[in-house]
Amino acid sequence: MEMNEFKQVLKNNVSELIALQEQCQNTDVKCAQSILNTILWMKEINEDIEGGIIPSSYDNILINSFDILSPMMDVIRQNISNNAIENIANLDNFFLSQITANIDSYHFYKSLGFAQENTVVVGANGCGKTTLANTLQKSLNVKDGIVIPAQKLLIIPTFSSTPNYAATAERYNQYQREILDDKQTFNASKDDDLPWNVTKQYGSEFRYVLAALYSERMARRNKFCDAYERGERPSEQQLHSVLDRTAGIWNFLIEHRTLQCDDSNNLILTDDTVKEAYPAFQMSDGERIILYLALIPQYFFL
Repeated sequence: MEMNEFKQVLKNNVSELIALQEQCQNTDVKCAQSILNTILWMKEINEDIEGGIIPSSYDNILINSFDILSPMMDVIRQNISNNAIENIANLDNFFLSQITANIDSYHFYKSLGFAQENTVVVGANGCGKTTLANTLQKSLNVKDGIVIPAQKLLIIPTFSSTPNYAATAERYNQYQREILDDKQTFNASKDDDLPWNVTKQYGSEFRYVLAALYSERMARRNKFCDAYERGERPSEQQLHSVLDRTAGIWNFLIEHRTLQCDDSNNLILTDDTVKEAYPAFQMSDGERIILYLALIPQYFFL
């Protein structure tokens, strides 16, 4: 749904819900809190849209937060057509908790200026930063934020072939939203009692990230070549992948080494003091961390 279409749908639904609210008042039927909360929220959003305070970067989040509106409106219309307006109050059993979460999410973003820049929470160890992040992800409708635990096993893998773009993108999107509890322990008196599943999950971090980046880079280059063969003149910007931009950031921060992709689409490094290039898995711990942090998208919750 485009933003203009969404605004029209929003306007129509507000009118319909207000009419239903008045109908409930005239028939002494208790109007569902879901309806009342939605009316107030939609009016607020409409004012914010008219006031121009909602940036285009928030459009998709805003539209997605109203996924629940369509099924709710269907239930309302069905009850009205069946002359069962007294059942409207039962909407709260199905929709109120999600609507409340979506409203909270909107106000959370709004209080941060709709997250038009990276947001960083700083605090002492044990003050509750991780708990806050996990609570926000569970309680708010935050579809464009991820929780990255402090514990990491940044093992850089190698690939014998370029992974499939659609499959790796879907797996990465699923992985980055899985909340990993990094408050783990094990019984050290037992040699084999290690948290293998958690260790494996930590160790797979770069596997999912780089698989998605390698495949996106190759898909972008294939599209560029196809366009060129059709006689089009694609811009150089269309050729630059997320991995290319990330390597550019890394190279800017670490001046004495150069990170790039070779002909096989693998990350390699060159050094002024070393004649031959060497694979990225030989990076130092600090260099791996810089690579990982450089992958964070712009305007994102971390």
